[in-house]
Amino acid sequence: MFSSYPSGCGDSLSCRVNVGPKRVGHFVVMDVESMLPARHLVFTAFVALLAASQAQPVDAAFGITSATGVTVSPAPLPSLQPGVSEATLPVIFPEVLNGRVTSPAGLPVDHDGSSVVASPTISGNIVNPALISATLPYNKTFNSYLFHFDPVGTPFFAFYVSTITFDNPIIGVQLFSSGFVGLQKPAGNPYTGTLEAGDAEVLLNGGPAGVPPILKPTYYPGGVSFRGLEEDSFILAISGQTVMIAGSANGPEIDQVRILTAVPEPVTAITWAVISIAGWCGAFVWRRQKNT
Repeated sequence: MFSSYPSGCGDSLSCRVNVGPKRVGHFVVMDVESMLPARHLVFTAFVALLAASQAQPVDAAFGITSATGVTVSPAPLPSLQPGVSEATLPVIFPEVLNGRVTSPAGLPVDHDGSSVVASPTISGNIVNPALISATLPYNKTFNSYLFHFDPVGTPFFAFYVSTITFDNPIIGVQLFSSGFVGLQKPAGNPYTGTLEAGDAEVLLNGGPAGVPPILKPTYYPGGVSFRGLEEDSFILAISGQTVMIAGSANGPEIDQVRILTAVPEPVTAITWAVISIAGWCGAFVWRRQKNT
């Protein structure tokens, strides 16, 4: 399926590939795992240790039913610019609830939300083919949540493993910045990250809710090349309505991921009428049978 020694690895990277099922927490991994340098091996062990631990979920509102390894905020952070909203744990908050895609061209996402366990990139700047790019069509409804990690100060490495469960299916994930011009998918073909497209769509929907209008034009770090998950030491895992994001940030880096979930279709008056009629008919038949 994959070459045992991909080209372009260099002397510092052993590219022996292991293929086969593995388990990280409750996720079954069916993906290639590059044998990375020492810091990556330490990171992999760290992820396995934390993912295997049974942390107590924290209940939250506004579409998030449980979360571990992350602070759930009901309101947006003051700013998403690097160095402003620093914390020891990642933070996730709702940007827009019951939003709607306003762009006629739709809203692009780096992954369509289907089940996956993968490093977002391979060989540094090559987007993992396990991620399925997609576009949410015009007028599609969505809920948007922003995952943000800006570690305190400029640490050598700040690791995290965060798991979030939503009350509705995940329909899209935005992982990369358009400012990282070296991205490719597949190798040799330029790829544009979608975080900035999501920024614009949130703003067009009046979000982030609670941010003063005067601050919105500079709220997002648009075009910053290191705002997404543009390294191969991350793990993105999606299973049903749950996402696990495991990674590390060092120096001035920030990690941001936008997660889009479905908005349930409202039950129409006609639907309720059909349900009522069916219930009435069932009760009528039951009573007749009882009286005969």
